[in-house]
Amino acid sequence: MKRVSFYLLIIIASFSLFSTKNLKYCSANESIGSLESLKISLIKVLDDKKFDEKTKEIFLDTFYAIDRNYYDYECTNIGLPKIDIYLKNNFINLLKDNIDYINIYTRDSEQGRSFLEKIGAAYYMPGLKYISMVPPLKEDINEYNAYLAAVLHEITHSKQENIVIDKDSFLGMILLEGGATYHQRFATKPSMNLSLYESIENPETQMAIYSKSSDEIGYSLYENSFYKLQMLVGYDEMERMQSGGTYDELVSLIDSKYGKGKAKRVLKYMEDSYVKVRASKKERNTPLKYNAAINLEKEILDCIKKDIANLKSREETIKYFNVYRNYKSRYLLNCIKISNVKEDYTNEIFDIASIDDLIEKKVIEFNILSQYMSRSRQENIIKMLLYTNVNNNESNASIPYNLLASKFVTSNLLKKNSLILFDKDEKSIEFFIERSGKIKVTSNKKPYNDKKKIFGYINTSRENKRLPSTKDTY
Repeated sequence: MKRVSFYLLIIIASFSLFSTKNLKYCSANESIGSLESLKISLIKVLDDKKFDEKTKEIFLDTFYAIDRNYYDYECTNIGLPKIDIYLKNNFINLLKDNIDYINIYTRDSEQGRSFLEKIGAAYYMPGLKYISMVPPLKEDINEYNAYLAAVLHEITHSKQENIVIDKDSFLGMILLEGGATYHQRFATKPSMNLSLYESIENPETQMAIYSKSSDEIGYSLYENSFYKLQMLVGYDEMERMQSGGTYDELVSLIDSKYGKGKAKRVLKYMEDSYVKVRASKKERNTPLKYNAAINLEKEILDCIKKDIANLKSREETIKYFNVYRNYKSRYLLNCIKISNVKEDYTNEIFDIASIDDLIEKKVIEFNILSQYMSRSRQENIIKMLLYTNVNNNESNASIPYNLLASKFVTSNLLKKNSLILFDKDEKSIEFFIERSGKIKVTSNKKPYNDKKKIFGYINTSRENKRLPSTKDTY
């Protein structure tokens, strides 16, 4: 038994390397010491602006929301800055330089009701350094958290006034609303329970392609396209596109990495599949838009294949594994047959299995799991970790959003075809590969308390880390 525990120690220790300090996309603990000074800086900005106490509370709560959630995004996106840099550049400095006036309506006032109905929870007035908002009751936690995300959305708009691309064009709207929607996510808890949200249907084939969202805040398709571009050119370049970058510069960046002609194909399909806000069903659901969305996804997946093929080291492979899993779970468009029972054809249309195989080979090539584990066992674990296609018809399972930044426990590793993971609340989810090869997923909404079956856990978040010892029991 000691020998089994020793092997497991090596396996789990290997996973802990997913947060190595060399990876730009994941830097927990490195910036925590400066957060208190950032809070002091924020309070000074709010005091200098002479904002009232209610306004100060809203902005401080938004600051705390980013602090709570940003790390999980940092570990599943390439190139995000450390949290202190993000808070300074994308929150505190924007409030300092771009926001001078705040107008708060109460929900029970006529103006508040009218504002909510016609505009929404918050709105930035371009050119006027002015935000109007209608905050909900703080007691309604879910609604209040969504409201804080909306506040961050509007603050993000304040840095986008220098976009040189026509804001009414497809690319302008992707930069404007897609970019703001992407940033608002940092104020919300990541979720793997993504619902199928905005869609484009093909009336000729009764097929629909959906983007996904974890809430009812719209612009899902715009965010999807924004993130696809960010996957190709990186976070810094997409930030520059929101403050003056040109179309030709974007084309040059994509072509230099993925080959001449790639950018024009990506942007052409993006334009052809573009859906305007409040478009009618007739405008929205056409074979042209549906086929363009399919072709766009295929072009992006081709870039992802090239990225995986170009992974040259263990560290690069570890880094890309979680990024790819995040893309599959949140940004890969879902292709569904419209019928009484919705049939998902996503894997068949995009051949996702072949891309999974590519990154699986890289994980095995660089010996990321363990040299003491059989190849078949490694393949099974990778398949289970990459499994993200959980929908409401199959399971109510909640898969830990970021496997390698959150606490999780692996147990039952002696069972060749199963793996149990745990989210931050220690609610468990079990993967099981059936003889047919299909993966079944079940979840337990209550914390897992059977300590006898826990070998140990890794925790690369801000809490203390613990690795199992040879004394851990099964």
